[in-house]
Formats: sequence, structure tokens, C-alpha cells
Amino acid sequence: MNIFSPAIACNSDKAPKQLKQHAKIAQVQRTGDPTLDSTQIQSRNPSNIMKIMHLVLTPRLSGAEVLVRDLSIAQKNNGHELAFSSINPPEENFLQEIEKLRSHSIKIQTPTFTPNRLQRILLLRRHIQAFSPSVIFAHSVIPAMYARISDGINKRTIPVLHATDNYPENSPHRKIEHVLSRRTKCTIAVSEAGASNYSQTFKNPIHIIRNGLDFSEAQRASTLRKRRENKARIAIQVGRISPLKGQHISIQAVAKAAKDIPEIQLWLAGLIEDHAYLLDLQKLIKEHGLQDNVKFLGPRADIFDLLAMSDVFLMPSSAEAHSIAMLEALATGIPVVASDIPAFKPFSEMTAVKLLPREDATIHWSNAIVNFDKYPICNQRDLTTFDIAKTAQEYTEIASRYGYT
Repeated sequence: MNIFSPAIACNSDKAPKQLKQHAKIAQVQRTGDPTLDSTQIQSRNPSNIMKIMHLVLTPRLSGAEVLVRDLSIAQKNNGHELAFSSINPPEENFLQEIEKLRSHSIKIQTPTFTPNRLQRILLLRRHIQAFSPSVIFAHSVIPAMYARISDGINKRTIPVLHATDNYPENSPHRKIEHVLSRRTKCTIAVSEAGASNYSQTFKNPIHIIRNGLDFSEAQRASTLRKRRENKARIAIQVGRISPLKGQHISIQAVAKAAKDIPEIQLWLAGLIEDHAYLLDLQKLIKEHGLQDNVKFLGPRADIFDLLAMSDVFLMPSSAEAHSIAMLEALATGIPVVASDIPAFKPFSEMTAVKLLPREDATIHWSNAIVNFDKYPICNQRDLTTFDIAKTAQEYTEIASRYGYT
């Protein structure tokens, strides 16, 4: 039995109808043909070897960069030539991932210093000239801007929008995008919200390609979960320290849950994006006397090991486009408590997934945490739609469709 074709084999669960409908809608928007399956997509892109450059701002242990790492490896395994490039030098926590990319014979183009604006353009021009890519997937707003400026009159850049609102009103990038979008054959968004917000302002074609996950590490983590006999009383949240991610809700919920489970632990894994918010969280922890219960783990490369050891995954975000952290949690089989935002609705029918409002969060969320004992340690969910191999295929299919060969 292949225990990881859909996701995990712990307790059986069929793919929810809402997720299947959600995937079909996204496929229509991607391909224009609701009957087109992955075999047909592949047949439209016969084995043309592309030179693919993935460009990020700063290599770090965050969702978009982890996606780009796995996407690069998957496309390399499909026979394409790959370059992993960045505008800024990698953070120390990502150096191990750089070596992983090198081990797959992927060209690494990262600077050793933090360039200024002019240096960014000159640096990227050298990267582009050295690799001579067929296509440049520029992940997020700033890389998309500099890639198109640096590549001159060429139209080799496909911007990839990882947020829900990438060009808000009064943003200087919005004004620049009105000009640069004319140098863009198409754009990719990872969510319907991101695509909708973009298309309301800019007219060039946009396609939805959902984030994917390499299930190999998740499979290992789910195997570890199945071997566990006892609950560890650990709640975990994965995501950068930012008001958007809502770590204060997790802390408040654990504070109330600690009255019933004094030994409960809350692990907060993720890089610190907002230092003022971190100070607010530390003050909140002290107010509730949780200094021994809450741990800030920082950015981690061993997220799957942490998920395997934990009992419940918390995700009280106020907004998400398409969360890699959520996919990682779902794939390991851990019970999930998340906010009832649109990005998480497709997962609402899955086993041991509870979506809750952020309003009056303390009561609802603490009750969910206390009640996690009723959930099995490991839960099966069908995540076939989000396999990184499928995601990689869709990226190359879009590039092929627009003549990037």
C-alpha cells in the first residue's frame, strides 16, 4: 500500500467535496479547460529542456523560499536546467538549504553583500547574462520589479504573487507595476484572492498555481506520529512573528487552557519580522505567567520533526494567500485549529481540522486546545492536489504556453 500518495495513512478520510470543487475552479483559471488533466498538460509541453531561473529577495526559512527550493529541485528532476538566484545574501538559517540545492546540481546565484538599488540591477544583469535563462520566475513584488528592469527589453520574467494584496493603493510599487506590466506576458498568483486583486487593476493575463509540498519529509513525520502512544501536551504555531500571523491569539488561548492543563507548552517557530510585536508578545507572556510554557524557537529547518512531536497545530492568521505551513501541518496528520479565513475554507471538511473565528478567540481557541485529546494522534488527509511535482509541472506548462523555451 502506498501510504503517501494522497498524504498520510493514519485514520481514513476521503477528499472533501469542497476541496475538489476548489481545485477544479483553480484548474479552470489556470488552463481555461476544466476537463484538462495533468497528463494532457504534460502532453502540451513535450520534453523541451528549459533554463529556469527562480529569483527571490532574501533566501530564508519562510514559506515562499521553501516553496522555491522544492520547486527548483522538482523541475531539475524533470530534466530542466535550474538557477536559484537572490537579490540579497541568504540568511544563515538557509545555508543548509543552499547546500541541498547545490547537491542537486542547481546553479546558485546569491551575493555576499546586501546591494543598494543600483547594485541590485547590476547584480541581476550579471546573473541573467551568466545563466541566460529561458524564463525567470520572480517570486514576490520586489524581485518581480527588479527582474524586469534588469532584463531590459526582454520579456522573460513571470512574476509570482505570494500575497493576497500585492499592490495596495498608494503603494509606490503599484505605480511602477503599471509600467512594468507591459513587459510581462503573464503573471502567476498562488490564490484566487491574489489573482482577483491583481486583475482588478492590471490587465495582463494571470494564472493561479497553488503552492505544492514535497511529501517525503511529511511522510517521515507522519510515521513518527503513528508510533507515538501518548500526548505530549504541546501546541505549535509555525510562521513569522507578525501581527498578521496572530501569535497573541495562541498565547491568550494557551493561557486559558493552562488552567486545565498546567504543563501545556506552546512552541512558536518562525523568523522575527516585527520586533515591536515580539516585545508585545513577551509582555503578554509575562502578564499571564507563561514564561515556562511558551518558547520562541526562531526559524527552523526541522519543522517536520517539531510537528511530529506536537499535539495540535495553531494558525490564527488574519489573512493568508496559500500557506506552506498549513500544508506541512495537514500532511503530517497533526490536529489543526485555524482561523476561518477564505484561504483555509477548502480544508474545513478534513479530519481533525477546526476553523474558528478570531473574534472572542480566547474562549473558542482554548476550548479547542483542551479538547485535542479526542483527536487521534495522526489523521489522514487527501492532499494530492498539492504535490510539488504537480506544481512544478504547472509552472513549466505556463512557461511553455507563453513561448519560454
